[in-house]
Amino acid sequence: ATITAQQIDNGSNDTSGIASLSLSQTAFSVEHIGANEVILTVTDNNGNTNTCTATVTVKEPASNYILVTDQTVNLGETANISLQLINNEPIKAVQFDIELPAGFEPNLSAVKGTDRISGFSKSVSQVSENLYRVLVYSTSGLTIASGDGAILVIPLEIKSGVALGSYSPKISGVILSDLENKNASTSPLEMGTIEVIDALAPNAICQNIEVQLDATGNAAITAAQIDKGSNDASGIASLSLSQTAFTVEHI
Repeated sequence: ATITAQQIDNGSNDTSGIASLSLSQTAFSVEHIGANEVILTVTDNNGNTNTCTATVTVKEPASNYILVTDQTVNLGETANISLQLINNEPIKAVQFDIELPAGFEPNLSAVKGTDRISGFSKSVSQVSENLYRVLVYSTSGLTIASGDGAILVIPLEIKSGVALGSYSPKISGVILSDLENKNASTSPLEMGTIEVIDALAPNAICQNIEVQLDATGNAAITAAQIDKGSNDASGIASLSLSQTAFTVEHI
């Protein structure tokens, strides 16, 4: 950020008139966040000078955006996905669209607001196949205080056909209304990801069978004969048995 001497000057004057104003520092960066003392030098038309000091307070860059909280979920399960608001100023209302990957199915009737938006109205509606519009607002003048916590929790079922890996839902059309009813949204500094894994054991389902020994007194069975619909969200790779061969000793 850059400032001028005129911004610091608060009415410096001289009977012969002011020739110039200058500052000891005009450029500031993230290294100067906080209070900084600057010196204003005032020169009159006769070459006389005087100085005064002032404090320049440098604030952090505006950061107001929405992201999905990083989370790891199991394929085939329903997970509670958090939508997070990062804001360094009070926000009166929130609107944005979120595009979910195919196979990510939200339960719109079970969306919950967090304590950050207590007293606010909220809605999540489907715009198109995988696109949803989120709206958070207050009719009684409430504001969302500066912070970085979740504002909404959406139950999301990860269907069995989804490939394992990392997904970043796309957030667009963000409107964050500030106290002046202006859109205070900024470019997100992070996106957030949902990591889909398969850490769940398959559902093993067995059935009892009877086998008839052949004329030599032997019989063999396969795992498929014992299986009665074993399943897993990511599919079954193989079936095996602890024993497949039987003789008269096993009657």
